[in-house]
Amino acid sequence: MRDAARHLIALGHRRLLYLVRDVRLATTKRRIAGYRDAARAARVAVHAEVVQRAPDDAAFEQQIV
Repeated sequence: MRDAARHLIALGHRRLLYLVRDVRLATTKRRIAGYRDAARAARVAVHAEVVQRAPDDAAFEQQIV
């Protein structure tokens, strides 16, 4: 997520959203930390709503693809 966040920030994006299924997973925690590191390095504000829980259903997955 750090590299992805750096890339999006470099393109001018300032408010990123990260959809997750389970915020308790170590992988998810590392990705969130990577985003926050990239945002801090670029002096971009980190908003509380940056991480949102994604619904756990196939219909939602079809909508976002």
